Amino acid sequence: MKLKNVMIYIFIFLSFGVLLLSYGCENISSGISKTDAENIYNEISNEIPEYLYLGEKLELPDKYNGENITYTFDQTDYFNENMVVIKEGLSSHIVINIDILIGKHHFTHKIKIHQNMEKYFEKVLSYISGKFPSGVYAKDASLYYSYPGDKEISISYKSLNPEYVTDEGKRISHDFDEDVVLQCTLSKNGVTHVEDIRFISMGISYEERMEIALEYIDDFFKNTEFVEGVELPTNHPLYGGRFRWIAEDPTIIYDYKTIHLPKETKTTHIIGEIMFGSTEREILVYEVDLQKRPDYITDEVYVKTFLETVLSSVDDYLTLYDGSKADINTEYLIDENIKAVNNSYYTDIVRPTVPQEKLDKLLYEGYTMPNDENVLWIVVHETGMSYAGDDALLLAKYQYNIAYGEEGREASWGYTVDEHSIYQSFPDTYRLWHATDGKTIGGGNTNGIGIEMCVNRDGIYNVSMLNNARLMAGLLYKYGLGMMNMKQHSDFYIYKSCPEIMRADRRWYEYLTLIEREYISQTILSNFKIEYSIDMPKMAIDGVYDFTSLESGQSVDIIVSINGDEFIITTTKK
Repeated sequence: MKLKNVMIYIFIFLSFGVLLLSYGCENISSGISKTDAENIYNEISNEIPEYLYLGEKLELPDKYNGENITYTFDQTDYFNENMVVIKEGLSSHIVINIDILIGKHHFTHKIKIHQNMEKYFEKVLSYISGKFPSGVYAKDASLYYSYPGDKEISISYKSLNPEYVTDEGKRISHDFDEDVVLQCTLSKNGVTHVEDIRFISMGISYEERMEIALEYIDDFFKNTEFVEGVELPTNHPLYGGRFRWIAEDPTIIYDYKTIHLPKETKTTHIIGEIMFGSTEREILVYEVDLQKRPDYITDEVYVKTFLETVLSSVDDYLTLYDGSKADINTEYLIDENIKAVNNSYYTDIVRPTVPQEKLDKLLYEGYTMPNDENVLWIVVHETGMSYAGDDALLLAKYQYNIAYGEEGREASWGYTVDEHSIYQSFPDTYRLWHATDGKTIGGGNTNGIGIEMCVNRDGIYNVSMLNNARLMAGLLYKYGLGMMNMKQHSDFYIYKSCPEIMRADRRWYEYLTLIEREYISQTILSNFKIEYSIDMPKMAIDGVYDFTSLESGQSVDIIVSINGDEFIITTTKK
């Protein structure tokens, strides 16, 4: 054999030996074959959850059948040192890659860190309920079976009241409003959440209800003896609605419903606001004959009953009535003798007489003007100026500066009110320009006193209402007027929705009731020495207290003294 060939064989032998040695060393150094490592990985991966949620712990073995196992994560900020998820996905989920090392064999595993499913379901339910009927619903319900951007979620419904609404949301005809529950089930990634969606399925239409309610109320007034304490209906016993009542004489009703007889026999009028839904409304007027109150109901008894009624509950602000009058600032009262005031922009210092036939038509037959100044109406406005600082002082200065100018300004009103001040700009005798009805005899401009209530955002609307009610009550008493003489700007010009907020929120009768209470305070309670002790913050208006810090259902005791006779009234936050 040639030397060259021998050398080739030796080289091949040595190379093969090196390969065998290398293969043997690898198996010795790794300690496990690839096949065995794959089997271990498969066993481990079957135990690793596909999804993890905030607060859950990832359990990973560091040994398996004696083999060491290590893990490396491409995103470590989702776990703490104990492998508990401390951060959730910002969208539906985030993918975490785990490098698993078994011996010298690498495997890549993926898990998903999902956002908290309860929070996620809350978002889905918020979306569904935002599209879903709330309150009273008169049609088939539009149900949503998908959530934008998520094809994995399952949404289903089951009606717990199938006699009124089916599983598919179809309304079954029925006469009365019925409470309905649709059980909404959300499912995703093996997690299920069930939530009840509640609404009222409407019976007959609001128009039909109104007709039935009017007949019901007519029967009530025909067949009811109006004795002390009788209650007027506040809804229809079967069809619901909301009925609120005031009386021409402000002392007769002060809680929307209860009749308190006058001191002397009289004929008066009871006015009702009948509402079904948010738009259907009817104003009713009934003439009633009332006997004088029983002898046992003295003024002292009347006052105590009044206070126990009106102070028993509170929204955010409470007036402790003690006979206080409105605090009217006349610093910017305009001098009636200046030239600008007497030009065409502010005309007729003396209000004209309203003919009897017009009074009969505007109020009721036989109504007589109760004052020599020919003031027939108190007209309520809202400024519509919502910017911070647009308060009563600003507007009083504005009117003052305009009136002292060369030309004046046609738009004008008597008083401006906010949550802490009342400014009078003109004497009550002036015919001003606020009601958009020109020089009409018996109109808002000619025979009405205009009041502007501020709505500036740095004020407190509800407290401005209380302050305004105190002013209104004083004007009603001063001019011998009653609740039928209270008017909105829109009563004289239907194209002007003013007072806008009060009208939009359906708070007109609430406001009139505040005026009734202030009227009683200024005419009856003012004859007594009434004192209070209460541990709540005061507002800028005398006798008004701030209850905003209380939760609904919380109560506060008020110590009341009437001419030295003390008792306690517990008021509860609504």
